[in-house]
Amino acid sequence: MKKSFSKLLAVILLVTGCLLPVAADTGSSTAVSINVNGVSVASAAGSLTITMPSGVVCTIQAGMVTITPPGGAPVPLATAAASNPDLAGILSAAVTAVCKAIQNNSGGLSPDSMTSLALQLVGVASFVSPDQAAAFAAQTVAAIVSPNSMTAGNATATNNAIASVVAAAVTAAPQNAAQIAGAAAAAAPAYGSVVAAAASLALPASSPAIFRSVARATNQTISAVRQGADAVSSQLTPVVQHAVQVVKSLLTQAPRPPSVKPPPMTPPVPIDISIVSPSS
Repeated sequence: MKKSFSKLLAVILLVTGCLLPVAADTGSSTAVSINVNGVSVASAAGSLTITMPSGVVCTIQAGMVTITPPGGAPVPLATAAASNPDLAGILSAAVTAVCKAIQNNSGGLSPDSMTSLALQLVGVASFVSPDQAAAFAAQTVAAIVSPNSMTAGNATATNNAIASVVAAAVTAAPQNAAQIAGAAAAAAPAYGSVVAAAASLALPASSPAIFRSVARATNQTISAVRQGADAVSSQLTPVVQHAVQVVKSLLTQAPRPPSVKPPPMTPPVPIDISIVSPSS
């Protein structure tokens, strides 16, 4: 009964656009919702929904995006920006809203819940606008390390939030991994080791370029950056793995069920309708 009530409460709050963020037990997933200056961002059951003040609703799930109005038919996320230029602006506004909530600790949302929402949003926004991925990561990291943020005074939560956001951006825009790492490290130089570790764990093949970029951003040697990343990698590995998995599930289209061909029809057996005279 208690669990059912929790589910119902989460649905009511999400539908009514409550100004207070909410995290509710929904079995295998957590429902989270925030509303900042009329921009609502909610995640639940593997989907991300953004509602703009104009009433436009954008829902992302399994590599597809549905925008209503207009149309309402889901289209592949990979091609949605070309067919609907407004999508990039919607996602950018949502990132700004979430960053304000992080920076101001709006509603007292738990660090884990806000981190989950932020990594999903940064991942989707970076995928749709890869040239802005570094800016999205830097903006979010700067909010995380601000004095009154949701993780203020909690070193573990701060490290996990930064690592999750950086890993999300790198996963969504791997071609810009070094740029993302450099921008995130510049936004929080004291956490350069966390940034370097998260980015290199998310995309090991780009580790040399990532370390060079972080070294330039934090005015360190590449060797020092590598050593710092190695020192925190073991603690951050499960955090990064989770972020990568969540982002990939949002961005990857679900496979279509295999088509089943009907069995070939057996041709009818010809029937001899000739009349045979009875023997005399």
